[in-house]
Amino acid sequence: MRTYLLKRLFAAALTLVGVSIVVFSLARFIPGDPASVVLGEAGGTDEQRAAIRRQLGVDQPFVTQYIKWARDAVRGDLGTSFTTGKPVTRELRARLPVTAELGILAFVFAAMIGIPAGVVAATRPGTGSDYVARFTAILGLSVPGFWLATLIVVLPAVWWNWTPPIAYRALFDDPSTNLQKFLPAALAIGTALSAAVMRMTRSSLLEVMSQDYIRTARAKGLRDRLIVRRHGLRNALIPVITIMGVQAGVLLGGTVIIEQIFTMPGVGRLTFEAIQRRDYPQLQANVLFIGTVFVLINLLVDMTYAWLDPRINYG
Repeated sequence: MRTYLLKRLFAAALTLVGVSIVVFSLARFIPGDPASVVLGEAGGTDEQRAAIRRQLGVDQPFVTQYIKWARDAVRGDLGTSFTTGKPVTRELRARLPVTAELGILAFVFAAMIGIPAGVVAATRPGTGSDYVARFTAILGLSVPGFWLATLIVVLPAVWWNWTPPIAYRALFDDPSTNLQKFLPAALAIGTALSAAVMRMTRSSLLEVMSQDYIRTARAKGLRDRLIVRRHGLRNALIPVITIMGVQAGVLLGGTVIIEQIFTMPGVGRLTFEAIQRRDYPQLQANVLFIGTVFVLINLLVDMTYAWLDPRINYG
């Protein structure tokens, strides 16, 4: 177990190095000049833009810029924002609770809807419940998240003259306003994930329920509900946990659009604003953070396998 964990941590470190190189490189391909953004609409003179580039450090060769940034990042310094002049980690920490709450609510929504629907479909194959669950899952996977989010904002406003609150309120400061804003957004971002969870739960549970130990449990006279809960579902959840871990990266990426539509001051919206302002340090810090979370979630998923199925050996 320890050897496996060390190997995974080494692979995760290499992955993050690759992510940092890709992010650092792609940020430089964003059209526009950060010096012009700092100087404003007037754009300034050539001498002023050159002075700003020297001050920001973007006039140096690419390799020199990356080595300096990577060396500082290892020490915990991800740079200073081009537009605010403040450490990018400060803004990232301020926006993190918003994205964390949105992601947790979306995962809870996906698990509460997807897993029970998948169990119902698997235990009643070929029935109306199965067909309805499968049709709903296909529909949920087909609908783009940004389109669903737009409908959630527009249709209640047209039909019932209700819109999600514009201002952000922390959960413990104003629970009612907070949930009115976050639950529709979590529904929009978690619909596709719940559909994927439902399909995987159904197919995995159907396979598990055909195993010999399930037939043995039935021969002993155990009720089907008890067999599913104690013997079937626990083993069937392994691929479900896998797909939820993989979808975590998709979910984090999806917050960029969802937070913009619902005017939520989270990491996704901060990333969008950084792209617009050509704020390289903020953009690099945000994407590196999302990549780190994605890698850690996948590592946690692998560790969960042994708890769900003790037969799994990491040696």
